Amino acid sequence: MNLLGVKQYLATAYHPESQGDSVLLLLPTYKTSLQAKFEGPYEVVDKCGSDRYVIITPGRRKAARKVHANNMKLFPHRQTVMTVRGEVNSAQEEDNFIPTVPRINNSSIIHNLDPVLQHLCSKEREDVKTLLVRFPEILQDVPQQCVVASHNVVLVDGVSPIKQAPYRMSPCKREILRKEVQFLIDNGLAEHSSSEWASPCLLVPKPDGSSRLCTDYRRVNEVTRTDSYPLSRIDDILDSIGNSRFLTKLDLLKGYYQAVIEKEGG
Repeated sequence: MNLLGVKQYLATAYHPESQGDSVLLLLPTYKTSLQAKFEGPYEVVDKCGSDRYVIITPGRRKAARKVHANNMKLFPHRQTVMTVRGEVNSAQEEDNFIPTVPRINNSSIIHNLDPVLQHLCSKEREDVKTLLVRFPEILQDVPQQCVVASHNVVLVDGVSPIKQAPYRMSPCKREILRKEVQFLIDNGLAEHSSSEWASPCLLVPKPDGSSRLCTDYRRVNEVTRTDSYPLSRIDDILDSIGNSRFLTKLDLLKGYYQAVIEKEGG
């Protein structure tokens, strides 16, 4: 098995067909001969035997040396790239390179529900429409504020404010972040703050290709008192709905932004 592995390795080792190839050599470092690294590129000028080659090494102690194929590998030259200059309209460039922030469009879907309710009978379609008319504020294009409960962040005793620097972003992602933040401010989901606490924001890709605005609160979580109330078990929920005829799945748009944060935390 070892002999077979050696033969397979030698089959993939460097075997130039002609002179003039550029290769990288595994050479000892200047500081210690016990360490080596690939350096180059150097030029192949001759072949000695079946697996040894004469390599020119300018700038080294030996101007030329014989090297075994195991201590060299082909240096891939980068292909030449042609750059074409031209005038680009700044407005057009912004439209092409800065992705727009997708917004939910519940209103247009609600006004034309029949195509998405084809799997229901006529009476069931009317029941769904009646339910949507009864609670119009639930499925708006902009998420609303939750009034059922509020969230209170309770910190451990004696903790000092945590201030973190923002993460670096490309100009394109920074523009997406700016639009997301502006959307939250314009719709009352966020407000300007001058707090001593600061946590960095980041964009997480979603399956549909858009980006989700998130805040890295890991440092804050370390100094936050946790709630010991257990979450519901998924298997228990599935058991409770096993005999149901209809299952409704709702995509809670920006659900965490709809929860009110108490200003006077514990």
